[in-house]
This record gives sequence, C-alpha cells and structure tokens, in this order.
Amino acid sequence: MGGVFGQQDLNSGNTPFNELSFVVQMALSKLNVATLVQVQAVNAGSGLAPVGTVDVLPLVNQVAGDGSAMPHATIHGMPYLRIQGGANAIVCDPAVGDVGFCVFADRDISTVQASGAQGPPGSARRFDMADGLYLGGWCSNLTPTNYVQVTDEGINVVLGSTTLELTAGECTITANTKIIGTLEVTGQATFDQAATVTGNLTVGGDVVSAGISLDNHVHVGVQVGGGTTGGPQG
Repeated sequence: MGGVFGQQDLNSGNTPFNELSFVVQMALSKLNVATLVQVQAVNAGSGLAPVGTVDVLPLVNQVAGDGSAMPHATIHGMPYLRIQGGANAIVCDPAVGDVGFCVFADRDISTVQASGAQGPPGSARRFDMADGLYLGGWCSNLTPTNYVQVTDEGINVVLGSTTLELTAGECTITANTKIIGTLEVTGQATFDQAATVTGNLTVGGDVVSAGISLDNHVHVGVQVGGGTTGGPQG
C-alpha cells in the first residue's frame, strides 16, 4: 500500500497568510464545477422514451500531493440533456464512448430529480459529483455520418447516402420517396425517369406527351367522323 501525500508544501505554514491561503485552497479543491467526461453506459428507454441517465468517467485526473495522477471512478445515474420544449424535442441521445461536458449543481438535486417538482435538497452536500448533469456535444476527432446541418446557404438532413437539402426556393431529396396521403402540386412537375401510377390519375388540365396535346391533337390519315366522343353510356 502506497504512502499518503498531503497537499501542503514547505511554504504552507510559514506565515499566517500562507496558512489561511492553504485552508482556502483546500476548501476550493472540494468544489466540483465542470469537467470533461466519457460516457460508459446509457440508461434510457427505447424510441421516444423520456430522457434517461448516463454513467460517465471524468477524464481529468486528480493529483496527489507528490504530483502523481489519481484517476476518478465512474459516476452512475447522471441525467443528460435533451433539447426539449413541452412535447417538442430534438431526440439525439448519448452513445457509449462519447466525450462530453458535464456540470455539477451547487446543491443536492436528488429530491427534485426524483419528483420533477420543487423541493428541498436531498442532503447537505455541495458541488458534489453526484449532482452532475451531462451536456454532451464534445466528440473530438469524430466526424458525424447522420446529422442536421444549418448553414447560411441552407439546411441539410443527412442519413448516410440519403439526403434532404433545403436552399432558397428549392428542396432536393436524394432517396426513394414514399408519400402516404394527398400530394398537391401547384406548378409544373417534371419526371426525368419513368413514372408509374397504380390507381386512378385525374388531371384538371391538358396532358402533353412528346409535344402532343391530349386535348388538342389531330390524327393524321384518319377520316374524320361526325360524332363526338363522350363518357360511358348506360
């Protein structure tokens, strides 16, 4: 078993000022404010379940009096951030291995965390790592493959090779697209490939194919009759 190394140095007790400074420094060293952590486990429901918790490992080690590093232990059950207003949310839960930022409350938040309502602190602890909140969002050297990107030029929604690009006056979808419901087009519709319609196709205007109008075309080499074409007769 190794020895115990205190934090005081040769000057810590030389003067009353140094003594007081050492006491203040030791008190401040017990205050946890914020640090970088790595997600070790994610405890959340599937799909659109309410926000869950993560188990995280603080990445910045403690330092003993002799300068040696002392790794932290894993902190369990830390709530994580989800951007949500009422029933509206952006759902992107943490993943194991993520490196993110966490902050620590100045009071014990366990009572409020359990009830979701105003209440007294669960204990007298202050600035404790047990009262942390994982904010996430700092994944160094990891390029996303699925993302929503907002720039001055537009908005990009990417899921692997499937993309949706919104720019000024235009929406471009690179994917097989299925519409369940009514599609209403005000303007022109252009098909660069074959279009297959399963069911009835109702057109309120003319249909032009290869430059030939369905409403106003003439059959060449056919003798014109005197009748008219109407709907089905009973």
